[in-house]
Amino acid sequence: MVVKRCTGNANTDFGAPDTAPPSDAGPVDAAELHRFEILLTAYWQAFDTAVQWVNGKGLRKGPRGGGRDLTGIVQHVLGDDAGYLARLA
Repeated sequence: MVVKRCTGNANTDFGAPDTAPPSDAGPVDAAELHRFEILLTAYWQAFDTAVQWVNGKGLRKGPRGGGRDLTGIVQHVLGDDAGYLARLA
């Protein structure tokens, strides 16, 4: 269900969130926080599973030879996560 649409920017053109709806600035109750924790744990478990699954396998590069290897992908995700967390603090 769509509850709010936000204007994106160059980051959202690539599927990366960069703006948050005003409702995200409000407090959450204990039940919603618990739900967020469950979802976040599931997301990281899925990412870890994907990393384990492709570890040691060759990843196909882009049509012009670009792209990242597995280590680069993991570092990119962790770096972005750190950037998002820095916005919260």
